Amino acid sequence: MDGTPDIFKSECSILHAGTILMSSRPNYSSDWGDYINLATRMREKAEAEGNDLLLIDTGDRVEGNGLYDASEPKGEYTFSIFKEQHIDFICSGNHELYKRKSAENEYNITVPYFRGNYLASNLDIVDPQEGGLVPLAPRFRKFTTPKRGVRIMAMGFLFDFIGNSNNTFVQPVEDTVKEKWFQDAIRDREIDLFLIIGHVPVRSPEFTTIFKTIREVQWDTPIQFFGGHTHIRDYKKYDDKSYALESGRFMETIGFQSISGLSTKAQTTMKASPKFSRKYIDNNIFSFYHHTGLNLSTFATDHGRNVSNTIRIARKDLHLDVVFGCAPKDLWMFRARYPGEDNIYSWLEEQVLPDLVEDPERSDQPRLVVLNTGGIRFDIFKGPFTRDSTYIVSPFTGGFRVIKDVPYDKAKRLLEVLNKAGQILQNDKWDRRELAPPESAYRKKANFVGTTLEPNGQVHLGSGHPDSEKPLNPGYTTKDDDGSDGDDTLHSPLPFYDVPNCIQAEIKVSKSKGDLETVDVVYIEFIEPWVMLAFKFLGIEFSADQTAPYMAGKSLTELLAQWHLRVKCDMNLRVLNEILSTRGTLADDKMSRFSLNMPPRDHSPPQGGRSPSIISMHTVEPSPVEETPKISQSDNYFPNSHISSTSSSSSMVPKVLSACQKYSTYPFLAFAGLHITNTSIIPLVTRDVHAADNFLLLTRPYYQSEILEKAVVLAPIAVHAFSGILLRIYRRRQNARRHGASTHKERQKIPWPTLSLQSKLGYVFWPMLAGHIFVNRMLPLKYEGGSSGVGLRYVAHGFAKHPLIANAGYAVFVAAGVWHIIGGMTKWLKVSPEYIVEGGDYGVRKRRKRRRVISGVTLATYITWMAGGLGVVGRGGTSNGWEAKSWDELYRRIPLVGPWLA
Repeated sequence: MDGTPDIFKSECSILHAGTILMSSRPNYSSDWGDYINLATRMREKAEAEGNDLLLIDTGDRVEGNGLYDASEPKGEYTFSIFKEQHIDFICSGNHELYKRKSAENEYNITVPYFRGNYLASNLDIVDPQEGGLVPLAPRFRKFTTPKRGVRIMAMGFLFDFIGNSNNTFVQPVEDTVKEKWFQDAIRDREIDLFLIIGHVPVRSPEFTTIFKTIREVQWDTPIQFFGGHTHIRDYKKYDDKSYALESGRFMETIGFQSISGLSTKAQTTMKASPKFSRKYIDNNIFSFYHHTGLNLSTFATDHGRNVSNTIRIARKDLHLDVVFGCAPKDLWMFRARYPGEDNIYSWLEEQVLPDLVEDPERSDQPRLVVLNTGGIRFDIFKGPFTRDSTYIVSPFTGGFRVIKDVPYDKAKRLLEVLNKAGQILQNDKWDRRELAPPESAYRKKANFVGTTLEPNGQVHLGSGHPDSEKPLNPGYTTKDDDGSDGDDTLHSPLPFYDVPNCIQAEIKVSKSKGDLETVDVVYIEFIEPWVMLAFKFLGIEFSADQTAPYMAGKSLTELLAQWHLRVKCDMNLRVLNEILSTRGTLADDKMSRFSLNMPPRDHSPPQGGRSPSIISMHTVEPSPVEETPKISQSDNYFPNSHISSTSSSSSMVPKVLSACQKYSTYPFLAFAGLHITNTSIIPLVTRDVHAADNFLLLTRPYYQSEILEKAVVLAPIAVHAFSGILLRIYRRRQNARRHGASTHKERQKIPWPTLSLQSKLGYVFWPMLAGHIFVNRMLPLKYEGGSSGVGLRYVAHGFAKHPLIANAGYAVFVAAGVWHIIGGMTKWLKVSPEYIVEGGDYGVRKRRKRRRVISGVTLATYITWMAGGLGVVGRGGTSNGWEAKSWDELYRRIPLVGPWLA
C-alpha cells in the first residue's frame, strides 16, 4: 500500500477479534481494539494529506465466537464492543436474520448505534412493537466526504437470502432495482460515485443486476462494490470505472480499496478514468505497524487500549479460556483431503459421532447420523481446546432430531442425494448452497484460502525480498481480476480440497446390513428441510410431525466440548487455565518467540485520560414481547469509561410505558370476566332477561362503587390507551434518530410506525367502549343521579327500539374487543405464534397450529358473548310504562344521534 486511499474497506464476516482466535494463529491475532487503532491512525494520516477515509462493514457480526455465543442473552458484550469503531456504511449479513431475536436486536440495537450509516436497501423487518413490515434501516444515503467533497450515493444489500426468520423479508434484488426510490436515486446527476455495499458475493447475479441497472441510466459514473458472504478474497472488474472487493472470511483480512481521480462537488469534471487499487491486509499488529509507519510505542490509542482491555475482561467473565481438554492434532476443513485422517469431517464421522450420538431411549437402534459440512466453521488446532474453541468451530445452537424407523433401503441413499442431487434440493425456500461452507460453495479455483500459519517470518510486499533460506508462511495467495499482487504479505500457497454438502456416520449398522430393515435417521435440525426434500425424491415422505428431538436436542457444540473432555493435556489443566486467563492475548507472547523479534504489545489501560466513546450499551427501543440484551454497567466493566446517564434515563421511557400498557390490562380483565358472566353467560343459562337482571343488580355495587369503578375500569382504560399513544410517539422519534433525521423537516418525512392488526383493533375498540360506558353509566349518572334503574332490560329496550344499529354496533364492538383482548393476552403470556422459534416445515406447522388454537378460543368467546348478548338480551323486547319513557328520554339525550333515536 503506497499512499493513502480515499476508500478504506473492512470486511468483517463474523466478529473475530484477536483475543478470540487461538495462539496458533499469530498472523490473524489483532483484536477490535487494534482495528480501532489502525482506523484512527489511517484517518489521521489521510486527513493530514487532505484525503478521505471511510470504513465499511458488510455484515455477519453474530455467531462464531464465544464473546457473542457464550453470553446470555447472546451479544451481551459484543454489541457495545462493536459500536466503539466508527463505521461509515454498514449493512446486515444473513447470520443476523436466522433467528427472530437476533434480527430484532439488529433493529433495536445495532441500527440505532449506527443511525444514518446503516443501510438496508432490500431488507424489511416486522416491527417488534407495532407489527407490520418496516425497513430495517434507510434504503440509501447520499453523502459528501468532508475533505475532498466527493458526492456518494450509497446503498446496502443482502443477497437473495431465503433462510431468514419469518419476522424479516428479503426482497430479491431484481425486484428492488425496479422500485421508484431506487430508480430516482440512480438518476441523481449530482453524484461522483455509487457505493454499493452488501453481504453479497462480488461475482453474483445480484451485483450484476445492480451494475447493469445503474449503467442503463448513468453509463460513466464510477461504481464501487463491497461484497461478502463467500469467505474469500476476491476483486472483480465490471468495467473500467466499476470494481468490487471482497475481503475474505471472519477478521483475517482488512480489505483496502483506493480510488483516485474522482470528480468532486468543487470539481465536477472527472479525469479520463479514475484509478482503482486494492490490498488485502493480514490482520495482525505487525501488518498494522507496516502500513501506518508506526511502532509499538506510537501505534496504540487510549481508545483502542480500552477496547482491547474490555475484550479481555469480557472473555474472563465468560470463562472463554477455560480448557476442556486437548486436541491431539491439527484437523483441517479444506487443507487436508476428505476423507483423510487429518480432515475434520473424517474425524467427526469416525470418532465424535459414533462415540457420542446416542439417545438412551433408542441406544440399541441402528442409526445414520447426518451433518452438513457448513455446520463446521473453523479448523481445530493441536493443543488446548477451550470453551471459546467450541463456539469458533461450531457456533450453531440447533439440536439433533430423529426420524425413527426409516426403511434402510431408502435411508442408505440419503447421503448420496444430499451431496449429488443438485436442483432436487433447491426451491424458492431452501438454497442447497447453505449446506456446505461458503468457501467451498462459492470459491473460484484460482483462490487459495489459508487457514493457519506456521511459526515463521512475515514478509510484507514492498519490504524487500524474503530470505531465500527461510520458508514463507503458508497463507493467502490470491489471484483476482487485478492480478496476483493484492496480498500485502508474501505467503506460500495452501492446498484447498473440496468437501461434500453433508457427511454421515453409521452407528450399529455395519454388522447387520444384510438383514437390516429400518434405521433411525439422526440429523442436525438446520438441515431438516433438505432431508425432507431428499426423502421425497427417494419416494418416501415425512412431515415435521414425524420427527422428534434426539438426545434432548443436544447440539454439536456440546458434543465437541464433551469429546475433548476425554482428552487430557500434557500439562496440568489448572496450569493451562492460569496461563490462558492471565495472558492478555496468547498470540502476542507466541509471536514474540517467532523470528519477528518484537516484544509483546502493551495491553495495559492508558495512564490518565478517558476513552472518548466507550459507554455502556442501552436499549434504544424495547419490546414488550422480549427483553433486549442488557450490558453490565458495573463501574469496572468498561475501564476508564463514562456512562451516559442521559442514555440510561431515555431507555427507561419505553420500558415504563410498556409496563403501564401491559399491567393496566390486568384489573380490566378481571372486570371483563365478571361483566361477560353477568351480561352473557347468566342470560344464556337462564334464558330470561328479568332473571338475569337480578344477578346483575346483585354484583353491580361491587364494580360500580366510587373507588372500584375508577380503579378497575376507568383508570386502566385511560392508562392503557394513552401509554400506547405515547409509545407510538416515542417510537417515531426513535425511528427519526435511527434514520439520522436531525432537523424538523427531515423528521417530518419519517413515517409513523406501522399499525399492527392488534393495534388497529384496539383503536376501534376503545372509542366504542367509551361510548358504551357513556350510554350505560354516564348518562344515567348525569340525568337520574345514578344507574340503579339501568340494567339488562334497559339494553334490551334499546335493541328492540333500534334493532339495526344496535345489533350491528354490538357485533362490531364485541368482535373488536374479544379479538383485541385475547390477542393481547397471548402476547403478554408469550404464547402467540411469533414466540415459536423453530425453523423449517416443523416451525411453520407449529405456528399454523398455534394460530388455529388462538383463533378457536377467540371465536368461541365471541360466539358465547354474542349468544347471551344478542341471542337472549337482544331479544328481550321493549319495556312499557314510566320505565320505558325514562329509558327513551335517556337515549334521546345521547349527543348527535339522540334526536334521531327518539
